[in-house]
Amino acid sequence: MYKNLIITSSLLLSPYIFAEKSLHAHEHGNVSLAIAVEKNIAEIDLDTPAESLFGFEHTPKSESEKKIISDAKASWGNILKELIVFPETMGCKTSEVKFEHIFEEGSKTHSEVEASVNVICNKDLAETEVMVHMRKRFSKIKKLKLEVVGARNQKINITSPSQKIKL
Repeated sequence: MYKNLIITSSLLLSPYIFAEKSLHAHEHGNVSLAIAVEKNIAEIDLDTPAESLFGFEHTPKSESEKKIISDAKASWGNILKELIVFPETMGCKTSEVKFEHIFEEGSKTHSEVEASVNVICNKDLAETEVMVHMRKRFSKIKKLKLEVVGARNQKINITSPSQKIKL
């Protein structure tokens, strides 16, 4: 069971695993979100310029900027209630929550966010409808590209503040 999830996740993440230490070129406002689903487990990965979530990429200078980052991190930690909502009847819980604010080597003005989380549910996730609230929560997102790998392989441009998708 976990073998297939690991293989699928590796394929989704391979561009990031083999990337150089410096950050790749990116477009502000563009967010990549990937969900790999196998049976009752979903692995969710996020990759975006920090500006898309925080409104800036530099090292936080003020208390309000530090709060913006901590609030974004808290939202990711509370992903099932704030960002990607699975039906309560699925009995889903998160594990291995990671949220990293990464600066380009030697830079304090160019950064990205890489985040991941595993969602483990009591029931099979095939054909489950989830609500994606990323654009509602983060107003700086201009383009949100979602790739789902599982029973339904699909690429979706999330255009609404909240949008229902079927896994």
